[in-house]
Amino acid sequence: MSGFKDVVGHKDIIQYIQNAVEQDKVSHAYILNGAKGSGKKMLAKLFATTLQCETSQSEPCGECRSCRQADSGNQPDIITIQHEKPGSISVDDMREQLNGDIMIKPYSNRYKIYIIPEADLLTVQAQNALLKTIEEPPEYAIIFLLTENADSLLPTIRSRCVMLKLRNIKDTLIKKYLMEQLHIPDYQADICAAFAQGNMGRAIMLATSEHFNEIKEEAVQLLKYIDEMELNEIVSAIKEINKYKLEVTDYLDLITVWYRDVLLYKATKEAGKVVFSDQLTYIKEKASKSSYEGIEKKLIEKLGIPYYGISSGKLRRYIDLKNISDPFKVLKGFAQARKLLKKIKPDVVFSKGGFVSVPVVVAAKSRKIPCIIHESDMTPGLANKICIPCAVRVCTNFPETLKHLPAEKAVLTGSPIREELFKGDKEKGLKFCGFDNSKPVILIIGGSLGAVAVNNAVRGILPELLKKFQVIHLCGKGKKDDSLVGTKGYVQYEYISEELPDLMAASDIMISRAGANAICEILALKKPNILIPLSAQASRGDQILNAASFEKLGYSIVIQEEEVTNEKLLAAVNEAFDNKEKYIAAMNKSQLNNSIEKIVGLINSAAK
Repeated sequence: MSGFKDVVGHKDIIQYIQNAVEQDKVSHAYILNGAKGSGKKMLAKLFATTLQCETSQSEPCGECRSCRQADSGNQPDIITIQHEKPGSISVDDMREQLNGDIMIKPYSNRYKIYIIPEADLLTVQAQNALLKTIEEPPEYAIIFLLTENADSLLPTIRSRCVMLKLRNIKDTLIKKYLMEQLHIPDYQADICAAFAQGNMGRAIMLATSEHFNEIKEEAVQLLKYIDEMELNEIVSAIKEINKYKLEVTDYLDLITVWYRDVLLYKATKEAGKVVFSDQLTYIKEKASKSSYEGIEKKLIEKLGIPYYGISSGKLRRYIDLKNISDPFKVLKGFAQARKLLKKIKPDVVFSKGGFVSVPVVVAAKSRKIPCIIHESDMTPGLANKICIPCAVRVCTNFPETLKHLPAEKAVLTGSPIREELFKGDKEKGLKFCGFDNSKPVILIIGGSLGAVAVNNAVRGILPELLKKFQVIHLCGKGKKDDSLVGTKGYVQYEYISEELPDLMAASDIMISRAGANAICEILALKKPNILIPLSAQASRGDQILNAASFEKLGYSIVIQEEEVTNEKLLAAVNEAFDNKEKYIAAMNKSQLNNSIEKIVGLINSAAK
């Protein structure tokens, strides 16, 4: 069993806890406030275990009956509040598990302790019910509220609790822990520590996550080869970023760290300060060629489209010092956008969301310019939630999204689909791959930079697949398996651009991730499919929701990444092919056809 001595950082909080225990000055209610993964649950559990320890010391002994029970999660006087609804803790939850139980005296210990994880989710009614208990608690009762945002709690609750704020841990301490305790290599520990931003739980997850390594490699591959890629390759790769809208392993933050390294080396020439130390050769090369301009400007200007940059801050749901400065960036962006809109005089503003859109949409509203928003995901992101009141219409990809939007603004359009996808030639696709019409074709798309989990799953059943199918595998840059080159009926490509419409036309069924853009393209082409969404451990869960929607509508077969086996994947492929007419018929009934026409129609109407 671990103790306070095993905790990295948070020395001030640990000292406070131990002093409170030693001096017998324990409060009835505490708020532990910190970002996800900061250590709230661990500290609350250690605090509770120490209070219930039979030795009455300032550190749990780990040996007494109470400590052993706490370590196994079976201490009867340490109760963790559960809730059925994923998005809220209801008043019934509080009444049944806390208010209705707290008057029963402890079974075997001095205290009866209640831990409320995700206390941010307490409804107002639940908080009011809790408030009555906190105001007049039994002398043996102690309540821990664990929050990411203490401001979500009522002021009356905050004023009656001791606030313990978990602060960021120094990168050096995080790196030391990762190297000594988890045996992570030096360079990888540097990356995890830099990316974790002082959050130990986040750093540990990154260091032990197969997905983080997968995403890191994909990001590095993109950034290393971006100068060599064609514009359509880059645009497609950037679209794929959408599938990595992660709370913890944020793909865009990886890109930020990379360019931070490039700019830092450009300014200082000090290799020791570079986080991606294993990529130092490429960092030096990029630094010698790079300017301080954003990549967006370069991409857009290649298309011959005027580009205007404005200031914007990131909208964060977690505690960060940048939350102080970024609102000023947003205000600056708002002023810049107002000035540009006055100069350009657009008839309508169209937004695909993201934090950079907020100042523009709000500025357009102030200029009385109609705005149309497109929400790609199942549930609106924070930026779009802010922008929705300024919009005349909100376009969605999924029917389920409509319930989250104002009825008078919401329009089910689907996602705009590249016109060239509908112009694919089956015979050209077969010829390109060296295939014929003797067997049906499976197309696997794991993203422009590949997906390790999907690649491994497909290759695990390849011998069985080739008995019945021909297989086209888009595996991503650097992810070809040389041992499979020349296998009859199987071709693998790192990336396909111009020929993709032909390959999709040649395919009979598809295996894919469940990013919004990808699955909308599959739906538009009426391809029976198996979706393997990015797991909830590596994402905020949008792909899982996307896939569930398509499965419910009868468009797709879904296998969760954690549940993929050779047998299950092979069975799904056979099911999709044997019953392909059923899936095609369901897709033919979809309301998500003609997306571009619908969106253009809305734009034209708004511009009148």
